[in-house]
Amino acid sequence: MSIKRPLLLFILMFLSFESISEEEKFVKLSDVNFDDTNTTFVMFYIDTNENNASFEYRKISSNFDDYSASGITSKRKYTNSKRTANLNNLQSDYYLMAIDPGLFQIHKISVPLFDLPYKIETGDQHPWRFKAQKGKINYVGRLIIGEHRSTSTISYELINSIATDKSEIEKLLGERLKKYPLGSGAGYQDEFYDELTSAEGVKQ
Repeated sequence: MSIKRPLLLFILMFLSFESISEEEKFVKLSDVNFDDTNTTFVMFYIDTNENNASFEYRKISSNFDDYSASGITSKRKYTNSKRTANLNNLQSDYYLMAIDPGLFQIHKISVPLFDLPYKIETGDQHPWRFKAQKGKINYVGRLIIGEHRSTSTISYELINSIATDKSEIEKLLGERLKKYPLGSGAGYQDEFYDELTSAEGVKQ
């Protein structure tokens, strides 16, 4: 019994460590301080009518080139730290979050349903993967979370919309694009956007 006890304590400590989640907050585009040119940003258009919504994500411990193809689901390794992005009381708009460069996976969405916690597992699905390239504003797309009260269900979607939103974003950012070029934050190969920027002569 004395041998098993330390092992049990170790397991409990490990599980407690795994459950720790660092909380990150989004800042509205118009309120972001762009003075620090060393910062890396991810940007979402957040469209949710839910208070207290959030999503959990983890950094993938592989580089983007090795892990960008849409079909790759094996060899996935995560860092230990879970992070939670708080979406509480955000009105529909463009929001940015400072982040360290890398490749990330959104694996869980949390939203209250009729005042009860409701969690949606997105797992390892590649549409819920995003990347952050150093020194850029990495636009991931439109995150839509909504509640269908008539059916007691939650709808959720992450749409890669940089091709359609690009012109609007560039107008909103204006001169700030000189410090922070706009890039695709999709965590998988986006051949359509690559062709679009190549045609425009924009180096990504």
